[in-house]
This record gives sequence, structure tokens and C-alpha cells, in this order.
Amino acid sequence: MKFSPAASAIIRSFEGILDGDPSTVNFDPYMDPSKIWTIGWGHAIWYRGRFLTGEVDRALARSLYPNGLTLAECVALLDADMAKVEVFLNTAFPRLIQPQFDALGSFAFNCGIDALDGSTLARKLRAGDVAGAAAEFPRWNKSKGVVLAGLTRRRAAERALFLTPPATAGKTTPTTEK
Repeated sequence: MKFSPAASAIIRSFEGILDGDPSTVNFDPYMDPSKIWTIGWGHAIWYRGRFLTGEVDRALARSLYPNGLTLAECVALLDADMAKVEVFLNTAFPRLIQPQFDALGSFAFNCGIDALDGSTLARKLRAGDVAGAAAEFPRWNKSKGVVLAGLTRRRAAERALFLTPPATAGKTTPTTEK
């Protein structure tokens, strides 16, 4: 299964594409609300086995992207990040319908594949408890123990997408004639 445009739209809308240095032409690293250095649409910068975080890693984050990224490079990076999530979801949850796949993709993109894989949400979904899995989304609205309004909105949007019935376009409903 592949992500639909809904997955890319939800990720782009909540991640945004910020620029850590508006005085330059390209998109530069910036710190997200969790103080993780990020570039493009939510691509957390990983270096030597760890995420770069806080002011202490500012110079290193910028040195890894000395010229920033063009918009095309940001799109390519997002596509590559989403492809990794697709592979995971297809392996870990082979029976998803498209809205579930897209919602979990946004969730995993934001929280991480490992966080999703080890979560109660995943355990419930694997057990066939779709309603129970959906009820877990709102619990993931914190960063370092602090509730973030943006995460609360994102989890609500992901949960709503997750619970969306599969498309019924083109299907006909039998009618009875009198």
C-alpha cells in the first residue's frame, strides 16, 4: 500500500516547512517544539546515533546543511521519509484500509516508527481492536510531558482520518421497486 494524497497533506499541514534562517535563500535547520533540530517538513536531524537537540547542537545542525535545502530537496527528503514509514506499515500492519494507513503514517512520521511499533495503539490494532486503537491517538499529545495544542489538533485529525470508512465511490446500493 502507498500513501494517498491525504497522508502527505496531513503531514505537510502539521509539520509546516519552517526556515531556521530567513535571511538565506534556502530552507535552513530549525528547532522544533521539542528542541530537536529539524529541516524541511519535520525531518529530524540524526547524527552519530542521536538526534541533534538544543542550543548546544545549533552549530553542528547548521554545519550539516551549510547551504540549507531547496524546496525540491525538501520535497525529496519528505518523500524519502514517507517511503520508510510505508515499508514499516506494510510489514507491521498488512491489513489496513487506506484511511488507517494514512493516519498511522502521519503518526509514525511525527512520533517515530519505534514509538508506534511499541505502543498500546499498535498492540490494540494488531489484536483487531480498531476502536481501542483509535482511542489511543489523543494520548500522544505531549512533548516531554507537556501538552502541546498542535499535537492535540494533530492527533484529533489523525484519529478522524483513521476512523474514516473506506471510499464508497462507484458502489451502488440496491433499491427495491414498488
